[in-house]
Amino acid sequence: MMPPRLAQRILDRFLAASLADAVIGDLDEIFAAEARHSPRRASYRYWRRTAALLWHLRRRGRASARQLPGDRLMTTMLRDFVRGSRLFVSQPAFAWAAVVTLALAIGANTLIFTIANVLVLKPLPFPSAETLGWILVTMPGSSAGRAGVSLPEYAVFKAEAPTLSSLAAWRRQTVTLRERNESDRVLAQLVIGDLQGLWGLRALRGRVLTLADEQRGAPRVAVLSHRFWSTRLGSAEGAVGRDVVIDGTLHTVVGVLTPDIELGNLSEIDLWVPFSGDPALASRAERGWRPVGRLQDGTSHKDANAQVTAIADRLEREHPDINRDWIARVGTTREALGGANTWIVLSLLAVVVGLLLLLACANVMNLLIARLIGRRQELAVRTALGATRGQVVRQIVSESVMLGLAGGALGLTVAWAGLRGIHSVATEPFFRQLAFDFRVLLFAVGLSFVAPLTFSILPTLRVLRDDVRTTLSEGSTRSVGSAAAARGRSGLVVLQVSLAVTLLIVAALVVQTMQAEVAADLGYDPSKLITAQIDVASWKVKDERAALQLRQRVIARVKELPGAEGAASTTVLPALQFLPQMPFDIDGRQTLDERERPNAGLSVVSTEYFAVVGVPLLAGRGFTEYDAASARPVAVVSAEAARRFWQSPTDAVGSTIRIADTSGPPIEATVIGVARNLANPVIVEPSVPTVYVLDEHRPTRGIHILVRAETPAALAGALRAAIGDADADLPAYQLRTLSEVVADENSSNQLLSGMFAAFAVIAMLLATAGLYGVMSKAVSQRSGEIAVRMALGAPARAIARQVVGHSIKLAAIGIALGMVCAYGLARMIGSLLYGVTATDPPTYVGAVALTIVGSLVASWLPMRRAAGIDPTESLRRS
Repeated sequence: MMPPRLAQRILDRFLAASLADAVIGDLDEIFAAEARHSPRRASYRYWRRTAALLWHLRRRGRASARQLPGDRLMTTMLRDFVRGSRLFVSQPAFAWAAVVTLALAIGANTLIFTIANVLVLKPLPFPSAETLGWILVTMPGSSAGRAGVSLPEYAVFKAEAPTLSSLAAWRRQTVTLRERNESDRVLAQLVIGDLQGLWGLRALRGRVLTLADEQRGAPRVAVLSHRFWSTRLGSAEGAVGRDVVIDGTLHTVVGVLTPDIELGNLSEIDLWVPFSGDPALASRAERGWRPVGRLQDGTSHKDANAQVTAIADRLEREHPDINRDWIARVGTTREALGGANTWIVLSLLAVVVGLLLLLACANVMNLLIARLIGRRQELAVRTALGATRGQVVRQIVSESVMLGLAGGALGLTVAWAGLRGIHSVATEPFFRQLAFDFRVLLFAVGLSFVAPLTFSILPTLRVLRDDVRTTLSEGSTRSVGSAAAARGRSGLVVLQVSLAVTLLIVAALVVQTMQAEVAADLGYDPSKLITAQIDVASWKVKDERAALQLRQRVIARVKELPGAEGAASTTVLPALQFLPQMPFDIDGRQTLDERERPNAGLSVVSTEYFAVVGVPLLAGRGFTEYDAASARPVAVVSAEAARRFWQSPTDAVGSTIRIADTSGPPIEATVIGVARNLANPVIVEPSVPTVYVLDEHRPTRGIHILVRAETPAALAGALRAAIGDADADLPAYQLRTLSEVVADENSSNQLLSGMFAAFAVIAMLLATAGLYGVMSKAVSQRSGEIAVRMALGAPARAIARQVVGHSIKLAAIGIALGMVCAYGLARMIGSLLYGVTATDPPTYVGAVALTIVGSLVASWLPMRRAAGIDPTESLRRS
């Protein structure tokens, strides 16, 4: 049965359009519920409610409102939500403005939560991960990153640190894999001890490695990663039991691991192999081993850390040439999986998106308060018809929740698009782990409920404070407490502006830091260079002189390539990799304190290195073929080494230094030149002291070949073929242009700076929109006053100036508060900043200028509306 059409038409005729839609909808819902029991009684009550409503409107509140017996306007929460969904039809502009605002904030928070989910919440693939103790070693120099320990040091820790039981270690090593007459370089995880048992790794096929595989005389075996097995071997069922040649030694594949271990850098591992005792990897200079053990029952990470620190201090005293300034400690699994700066950046991102959510809630709260003022007559009528204050409040909250849920749904789309963007540009394995799971979805849903409960607080308090009789007596054209309401909305705008300024300044400092690192001068131009890495393994060529000749043969073959302008070799890509630190002595100087002994990074290069890379010599000369053939070693030092240890480049040239080479006897070399500094703040601190020596005087097995060409990318295929022609068992790997290497190193900074910049732009847009909303509402509410003033002769320019002045005043208060908050945050992250200070004046001035421009933009339309008011028409309407 349908509700009485005549009663609906009467209400539609006598009620304002905004009020009629809501009231008729409520009466129709109640009629539908009552008509199931008695259609006639439902029609009677429909007419009675209609008559009562019209009577209340006619008397304009002169009689006290009474609750009609048996009438309950809002009976269920479901009805509240259905009513709340009408917002998207009756007031689409308001609804979608609120939804888009919430979507941006919820999407940003959800996107950052995907990072926290991987680092903090996602279960680790290790059983009882909280009882694992990881020995973490910091290299000399705060930004050099984490290193490992040497094999002799691992043996000391294993024997003298009983708090860490079942201590095992691993290192990543590139090896040559030969199968079915094809050779390739793959990444192997060399294992000492029962690492796979300690980590609780499981085999999808076959078995995992055991301690028995490490014993002398045991058959050589290997375990494949799931990725390698599925992508390289096509998930072949016969992979287990297959024989492969790894670094010239026959191995049998005994298992394939499950994919759950493939997270972060472990996702790049191709195969797992027990350490075979290679002397080159067992020396005290090889610090690539990463130890991990299980905490003994009753011990904590603090107890284990005390033991390991004491052992590390003793090793530093016993081997100062190797262990000077190296710091070892025991960390948790979460610490081991993320660097120190990882947690700082994550915390900063969380603070930024948290402030962004507060900004969005303040914006929507302002919208709700403005809408509530226009609905006061409607809500008062509903209360007069029998709705309690609690029911009206529940209606407002339900409408807010509907907005929150819609914003959350759209926010998930925003977060998904952001995640797709991250996956498309990120190169680090960590970012490939970011994905939506039930925790991310639960977080987004939680925000969709928490946000509306936050921004509906003030509107709810207004409803509880308003008096129905007063509201009805005032009519729909006037607003009680409009001055107090205006002050409240102005306060919210000040909050929005202060949050926006805080985000702008902090984000600008972070973005400048990351862009300064990206744009840092490496000291040479990488755009004309291409590189490939080769390793002359000891299993293939045991004699060092023969290995050197093989490398020289490869370089000579590469130089003959069409388009190649020169070729050289180096152990470390210039300014793109960590340099092994070596202490040295300067002839004629006596160092009493071991800690004052000069220390520099060691780079082993070929004679044409400086010419091929394009590094200018500031004093002296570079290497020559005569130097390579001479038995007397020579060296070139960087400008920073000359400044730090000789005070000037000219003083350095001609000096004799003695380098404490850990892989052999000390190298006594004469300094023949000083080269320009090479630096990359993403990898190491700028201007690290460096000493260059020739390959002939410091033999090495692994080298990077550098080739200069006008179009280096075009040489890739020919370079690989040339290396293969020189020796079929010497496959090239990591074959990339240096521009690609630089881009990969900077990709994380570019990604993070883009995120910070996007969040800052969103904050500024939200603050501008909030200010516009307040100014527009203020002009609408004061239209009568403005009309009177203009009728009395006030010029339109004065009215416009007053509107703009009010906008600037609110912005100025918000700017002052925002600058104070931003300064506090900037001081907290001061250690992360590079190329900019926490009090950088241009950053603060720029944020202030941008905010002022935003406030002027926000006040432009309200200003024009105020200046264009027709006094006669406005006074007639009022």
